[in-house]
Amino acid sequence: MSLRTPDLLFTAIAPAIWGSTYIVTTQYLPNFSPMTVAMLRALPAGLLLVMIVRQIPTGIWWMRIFILGALNI
Repeated sequence: MSLRTPDLLFTAIAPAIWGSTYIVTTQYLPNFSPMTVAMLRALPAGLLLVMIVRQIPTGIWWMRIFILGALNI
């Protein structure tokens, strides 16, 4: 395996994991408002990223996160 292989595998797996959250929220959860479903879909990914980085965003990053979160809905 080359040094790039883990990065390529992670990049290939990430969309599959994101797609699985769509399946779970549309098939297995009761019909909530669309905003609640969007929050339930994005929350695990955000929590996972905070666990990986182990650092709370500061300064301008809060505005960037807010904008990206709004665009995600």
